[in-house]
Amino acid sequence: MVSEALGVALTSKPMGKGLRVPLAGVPVQSAEGHLARLIAAGHRVAIAEQLEDPAARGAARGLVRRGVVRVVSPGTALEPSLLEAGRNSFCAALCVEPGGGGGPARAGLALADLSTGELRGCELEAAGAEAARTAALGELERLGARELLLAAEPGAETTPQTGDAEGEPPGWSVTPRPRDRFRAERGAALLRERFAVADVEGLGLEGRPALTGALGALLDYLGEGQGEAGAGEGENVRLAHLRRPQIYDPAATMRLDAATLRALDLLPGPGGGESLLGLLDRCRTAAGRRLLRDRLGRPLIALEAIEARLERVALLHGSAALRERLRRGLGELPDLERLLGRTAAGLATPPELAALGRGLESAAALAAPLRTAAGEAAEAERAALLRSMAAALPPASGAASAIAAALAAEPEPFGDARGESAAEVLREGFDAEVDALRLRLREGRRALAALEAEERKRTGVASLKLGFHRSFGYYIELGRSHAAAAPPDWERRQTLTAGERYVSPRLRELERELLSARDALAARERELYAALCRRVAGEAAAVQRLAAGAARLDAEASLAEVAAAQGWTRPRLDRSARLEIREGRHPLVEAGLGPGRFVPN
Repeated sequence: MVSEALGVALTSKPMGKGLRVPLAGVPVQSAEGHLARLIAAGHRVAIAEQLEDPAARGAARGLVRRGVVRVVSPGTALEPSLLEAGRNSFCAALCVEPGGGGGPARAGLALADLSTGELRGCELEAAGAEAARTAALGELERLGARELLLAAEPGAETTPQTGDAEGEPPGWSVTPRPRDRFRAERGAALLRERFAVADVEGLGLEGRPALTGALGALLDYLGEGQGEAGAGEGENVRLAHLRRPQIYDPAATMRLDAATLRALDLLPGPGGGESLLGLLDRCRTAAGRRLLRDRLGRPLIALEAIEARLERVALLHGSAALRERLRRGLGELPDLERLLGRTAAGLATPPELAALGRGLESAAALAAPLRTAAGEAAEAERAALLRSMAAALPPASGAASAIAAALAAEPEPFGDARGESAAEVLREGFDAEVDALRLRLREGRRALAALEAEERKRTGVASLKLGFHRSFGYYIELGRSHAAAAPPDWERRQTLTAGERYVSPRLRELERELLSARDALAARERELYAALCRRVAGEAAAVQRLAAGAARLDAEASLAEVAAAQGWTRPRLDRSARLEIREGRHPLVEAGLGPGRFVPN
């Protein structure tokens, strides 16, 4: 399958008794690109790694223990290269409960974006099971999903179906799951455990068996994908950033099916093209783009909610200097939600975690200009609105301070375990053991420099040098013309075209000391870094509140920016059925014609 999907050679390896095992592989350096191709084709990919340090085994023989650490599927990918920055990556589950005693059938639809921690769901009613299922699929097509979990029919296979399943919207990867995973009782138990509630009523799921079953099936699947590495820590560690489910009513927003969204050019189609989203999107953050897209696909219908949103946009529209300052600050933010998701999953690199820490500080700082503007506002209502916008950016001090206290100013990614030195990840003074091991390494390198000088003097070869090879370790190198100068206590380690490499007893001694310190330092830094990631994941709620506030500010500042640039005016809304448009301008048509060519009507 891998050979066919990736177009790589299929080889084989003998396994005894005349049998051969088919093999196909790719270089580890290009694995992520090939992973993207497999995911795009709808496959699930198991990622296996070493689960123990070979150096820690000492003299013990045998294979190093390996195991599956993650299972990546279209709906659970966390790699930035597999995600679209401005769009959610939903994994969905659909559970249909047929109506009993003449009652309506119910379809529960649950969606999770593992990359951002968002979890939402709804339950729809219809006269029959098929009608309820169709309604739920229509809602899902409107929201978009990369993977859909369905209960397998009795006796059917539960292997994922690549491509489009019959009757399903195009572009979805459909993953059949055992039917018992969708039972409401099982789902309720998983939800109680995951969110530490006594009863699912506390999550708004009372009387919603279909949605409870769908949420349970989804949580079960997401936890399953954490592999052996997550099993030891518990699912709650790897899914710590997953928020409480947001139960929503599809009828609370305007029902626009996928065909309507395409016909009105509200969102880009599969092939791209002009859209209202493309015109309105002047967001400075990925989270702002995701929120703006979601709002366009689910327009508000409650007058009070519409007016509240318009008030915030109007305030930013009328304050060009404030808007510019906020947008400049927003442009400095990384994708806080997705960095948190990678941190909770144990995938964030030290530079990514440092970016999260700096981003949290920058996001919280956005409240300052809002508070300043509130203090300068002449009208009480304007001041109150500015203060409420500032209050929507509460600092995530716990996570930000933990990262700042632990990480070096410019932390390095963890490198090859066989490299000469360990990555510098933690700040000097954070951990006494780390500091002591770094001192050992520095002293060892000084000893190497001294040994190099001694051997140059001893041999009379000024070009002699000490080096390191990831496979052979430390060596003394002489050019071929100076090979005769090698002392008798040197042992030849490697022959090159241009010279010879040797090792001496003293160099072996230094090598043992340096590599021992390197391995101990790398292990200690990884241990402390993993603990730091768990601590930051434990602050997920605070991080997500701040990230959500920044995303809302960005989306609304984007609308204010484009309204100012296009000369748009705020509509006046009431509860009447009358629609009156004066000097109306179609935004997409006007943009296509160019400035001054559209005639308002």
